Amino acid sequence: MVDVHSWELDAKGDKLKEEFQGALDDVVEHVDQQDCSLKDEVTTLKKIVEDLAKQANVAALKREIEDLKNEVLVYKAAVRNDVMASPSRVLVDVLKPKQFKGIRSAQVENFLWGLEQYFKATSIIVDADKVSTTSIYLTNVASLGWRRMCFDEKRGCNSLET
Repeated sequence: MVDVHSWELDAKGDKLKEEFQGALDDVVEHVDQQDCSLKDEVTTLKKIVEDLAKQANVAALKREIEDLKNEVLVYKAAVRNDVMASPSRVLVDVLKPKQFKGIRSAQVENFLWGLEQYFKATSIIVDADKVSTTSIYLTNVASLGWRRMCFDEKRGCNSLET
């Protein structure tokens, strides 16, 4: 009788084992389906986040483009106002100043006055450019003196300032 009960218990245990294994297989299958479903949802959410990031980037670019357009309008207005405000210049054939030979007399005043008029007519306003241009018109003793000053400056003995 004990053998019969043992055999019945073994049979019931095997049956329970099979039922439990079937239920476990169903749970595993359900979990796998849920896992696939969650993976699909995560992929969808990632795409949505990427789209939102792109939209935010596009919005930022649109704002920057608008800012640049406004800046260009300001520059255009400034240029237009500058052009309208500046008088039209008539191109004149400007006579070059006479050369200065280094003779100390009223010629110095005339030479300097002529250079100033030349600078105004040719729109030379930077002092260094004025000095360079003036040195072109020095001859004889004045040229020698200028050359000596430039040589001394290169040696560090003299400092030319404008």
